[in-house]
Amino acid sequence: MPGEGLTGRSAGWSLTYLIWWLAWGRFVGVFIARISPGRTIREFRRGVILAPTLLSILRSSAFGGTAY
Repeated sequence: MPGEGLTGRSAGWSLTYLIWWLAWGRFVGVFIARISPGRTIREFRRGVILAPTLLSILRSSAFGGTAY
């Protein structure tokens, strides 16, 4: 029902995701930089930013289950 708020896993997921990125963002960036020498900025944007974003949107829209 609208207005009841999120409960369980849905309530803490946003905070958990934010904390994970704050903790691991630097390590992920260093890892990506080490495995992609010689790549152009355009290739980097496509492979590291655009592709995971689109896949996350597709996954969330298919399996989200929190929309009304």
